[in-house]
Amino acid sequence: KNLRAARIDSLRAVIEVRKSDVGRRYILPCGNEGLLLQDGRVARCITRIDYRTNSSKPITKQTIDEEKWMKGRAKSRRDNDPLVVAMKDCADRQFRMENSGASVGYFPGG
Repeated sequence: KNLRAARIDSLRAVIEVRKSDVGRRYILPCGNEGLLLQDGRVARCITRIDYRTNSSKPITKQTIDEEKWMKGRAKSRRDNDPLVVAMKDCADRQFRMENSGASVGYFPGG
């Protein structure tokens, strides 16, 4: 019950940001979001359909069944699995960037 309410609150918050003056600058004509890179290219950020359509209810529900995903893999093998190591590294790096105030891209005038 709390998870459902949290998903709805999160959806409303994202849609509110996308509708704001600042948020609208990041929305591409296709509804996905774009991030202007320092070299002038735009990186397309694939955006969930419930955000693109301003849905009042979450359509996309992202979950992980870690037990199923890791089934048959020993812990030592998981810890040495290149994909798992890379994903953890990316998540850690993103967390550090978000908490340091660093930016990986920008929109002029933003």
